[in-house]
Amino acid sequence: MAADGIWESPVYQHGAIGWRVPLAGWRAAYTGDFLGWHERARTHFRAYAASQVHVPQDKPSLADTAMNLARPVKEWGRPMYSDGYIARLPNDPSKMNHYDMNLCYIDELFWHLRWTGDTTFAREVWPVIKSHLAWEKRCFDADDDGLYDAVAAIWASDAMQYSGGGVTHSSAYNYVANLQAASLAEILGEDAEPYRREAEKIYNAVQSVLWMDRDGHWAEYKDVLGKQLLHPSAGVYTIYHAIDSRLAANPAAAYQATRYIDGEIPHIPVRINKEDLKDAQAEGYPLTVDYQTIATSSWMPYYWSINNVAHAEVMHSVLSYFQAGRGEEAFRLMKSALLDGMYLGASPGNVGQISFYDAARGEMYRDFADPVGVCSRVFVEGLFGIRPDLMKGKLTIHPAFPADWNSARIELGDLEMTFNRDDNAAEHWTVRSRFDGKPSLILEVPVCAAGLSSVCVNGEELLGSDRCRIIEGNVGCPLVAVDCGRAEYYEVKVVKEGKLPKVLFGTSEDGTIQVTAGQRLTLFVPAGVKVREIYDPQQLIAATDFRPAGEIGQYDVTLSDEIGTKRWLQRDRGVLHTFFVSLDNGRMSWLQAVDVEVTSPSVAAKFSLPSPTAKQVPVDLTRYFNDGVNNIFIPGKYVSPRASSTTLQLPSQGYGDWCGPKSMPLAIDD
Repeated sequence: MAADGIWESPVYQHGAIGWRVPLAGWRAAYTGDFLGWHERARTHFRAYAASQVHVPQDKPSLADTAMNLARPVKEWGRPMYSDGYIARLPNDPSKMNHYDMNLCYIDELFWHLRWTGDTTFAREVWPVIKSHLAWEKRCFDADDDGLYDAVAAIWASDAMQYSGGGVTHSSAYNYVANLQAASLAEILGEDAEPYRREAEKIYNAVQSVLWMDRDGHWAEYKDVLGKQLLHPSAGVYTIYHAIDSRLAANPAAAYQATRYIDGEIPHIPVRINKEDLKDAQAEGYPLTVDYQTIATSSWMPYYWSINNVAHAEVMHSVLSYFQAGRGEEAFRLMKSALLDGMYLGASPGNVGQISFYDAARGEMYRDFADPVGVCSRVFVEGLFGIRPDLMKGKLTIHPAFPADWNSARIELGDLEMTFNRDDNAAEHWTVRSRFDGKPSLILEVPVCAAGLSSVCVNGEELLGSDRCRIIEGNVGCPLVAVDCGRAEYYEVKVVKEGKLPKVLFGTSEDGTIQVTAGQRLTLFVPAGVKVREIYDPQQLIAATDFRPAGEIGQYDVTLSDEIGTKRWLQRDRGVLHTFFVSLDNGRMSWLQAVDVEVTSPSVAAKFSLPSPTAKQVPVDLTRYFNDGVNNIFIPGKYVSPRASSTTLQLPSQGYGDWCGPKSMPLAIDD
């Protein structure tokens, strides 16, 4: 209903009620394909393809003096407003905007091609894609280092200014766009090599510059000016865009990155009145009230979009948890957001923009387009795991249902799918495909068991064949990929046996283990399980020692005394870290994550702290100042050094941001 509410031909609107205006970007247009309304999606993409500008660039980038140098000047022929830019209104290339709506539009367009496999339409929009990628490179990676700047390219963009720096979320969008352009070029008989090279350059730059090994996540961005500092305090958009755009080097990297959201992003309890749950409890539903939603970032002070409690940001984070193989955590956060927005708010069933728990703005907007599009993806791609790529003739289904679900069903225009688990722990999957061209189905099933005794597709036993294989490196449990072939209807039966063996730390089988730096842990390895390696990407472990102990092997793991040092000095709570144990029971292999929270700053003694009785001596700082403090914020005062590329940056008065480039504080009186 919400998806229908944001449609007004020929395009999706910014909101169903508030902000009911056309918009090329943000995430609304995913909804058309994920819900099966492909003709609407095609209409939307055509309308904005007709808005792509074809004015040649004949002028250099220039900051707008009328906006105190905070924004690029709006003038045709400047890099941002030249060939490849997609304008504000559908079927009209004449209206400028200050946003880079291109990135999200192109990502949605590629998803449309993957859902439809429409090569005729792909040829039609190929020039749009080519011009877009050339425009992004020209505007936002002018130094050709593979890291892209971001100029208001995502919803959380107000007051977000990177001054020519290399940004994770925009680099991620450009990586996956070039990756898919290379694949599409091969299908269309075009030259794929330039796009393949650019994707490789972006990937290598992000991994070598923005990925932080010791922290296990991507930095927000790196400065291009001054000391070229790395900014480690990422927003959730940094994490979910990188995972969504396939920038995680492996499943363990995606897992670690979502752990950053667990530990570094504010979590807010979703409060439910227990009296309201009595009827549900009487009907057999558990009285569970441990739900939490999350903020967009940990940044302060407050500014609109960068640290709200926004439903689209929460749900896109949910999608990244599903993509990282953390289905239980994803579902808990997903349910929290749905309870918050649809059940506990002022508007029943609302897919709103801002949560009741947003301290600055409160609950705002009904059926807002951005979360509508993301929610479509979360249900279809995240929970049910439906991921078509009809341009390659493939359909992958990787469901991520909670472990206690014994049945599930979804019906879309393109397919129907049901899941049932019987009393003998056999899982039954049926898929009825209505996709054009009968794509080949790959069903990826988590195996939370010691092994498999049967995998049968439409009556044919596949266990032991090359059509049934274990995917290496999956985190949490083994993952089996079943090649179901091409058909319109599939019946798949997967029979599991035994309990999945786990490495234990003491008596803790699940959850985060609290430790101190330098502590020695003992990992108990059950009989019949081989530890291939202890994978320690965050360099937490100083030493390991294996001691056979009867049927259960023991690994003594000594943690480094350096972990968490910097962040201990900033707060009282512990720091979350993870290492992995690579396991093999002779039938299957997988990675088990060992989550630890370092709670005690045992290395703080290394830092010299002043004695309370030390003598305090005033220091004359006069010679270090070049002006009076009263004159700190004056227009035109801070003009150099500045990035020469197309960017958003601090206004020349040294105060405000690109959204409020003429803002001034109250008078400064020293």
